[in-house]
Amino acid sequence: MGWVKFPIYVYKANGVKKVKQKLDFYERIELKKVSKKEAIRIALKEMVEPHHSFALLKCLLEN
Repeated sequence: MGWVKFPIYVYKANGVKKVKQKLDFYERIELKKVSKKEAIRIALKEMVEPHHSFALLKCLLEN
């Protein structure tokens, strides 16, 4: 078993609005608006990859 280091970039956006997605034929992205409290719960209890949870929590808890 091994581990590969790779960067994770987190971008925080404010004032965005929903527009029609322009996805490739194999992509499927479902958007869901949740509260900050719900996003924290998801990061702590539902996300499988710990580095994804860490990135989301870091973004949510910085401001």
